[in-house]
This record gives sequence, structure tokens and C-alpha cells, in this order.
Amino acid sequence: DETKRNYIYEQEMFKRNNWRDMHQEFREETKINGYVERILAESEPGVKPGWMSLGMFWTVSLLVFSPCYRQLMVSKCGNIDFALIKQIQSRN
Repeated sequence: DETKRNYIYEQEMFKRNNWRDMHQEFREETKINGYVERILAESEPGVKPGWMSLGMFWTVSLLVFSPCYRQLMVSKCGNIDFALIKQIQSRN
């Protein structure tokens, strides 16, 4: 795609034009404000089993059954993976 090729070209040109530096290190990082890598969410707001209540969590934790509770959570919760793709275009 044209935008990606242009972006890579501009990156390479920047690196080539700064070749006189004694030490050159290039790193790229993208941050999205508010992005959380993992989250536990309800599929229907307000609808959850009783064992998922905060009171039950604390009771289980105080009784030192946290590993069992965690295993139950893992077995009952699903995973959804998604990809966020943003296309940009730069112009000279």
C-alpha cells in the first residue's frame, strides 16, 4: 500500500541522512492513550454470576483459596483478540 511504502521510505531517508552521527539508534513506539492490554468485561452490563461478586472474591482470598478462584475465573471467561489497523499518509 502506498502509505506504508512512503512511511518506510521516509524512515530510511532519515536514517541515511543522519549517518554522520557517532552512535545511531532508531526505535519506534506507538502509544494509544487509555489503551489497556487486558481487561475483564461483562458481555451484558450488570449480569454476572454471584461467585464473581467483590464480596465473594474477598471471602475466597481471606480463606486462601485465591488460586482456585483464579482457575475458576480462567475457565469461565472467554478471550477476544482484535487488531487495530490505522492507515496514515505523509506528504512531502
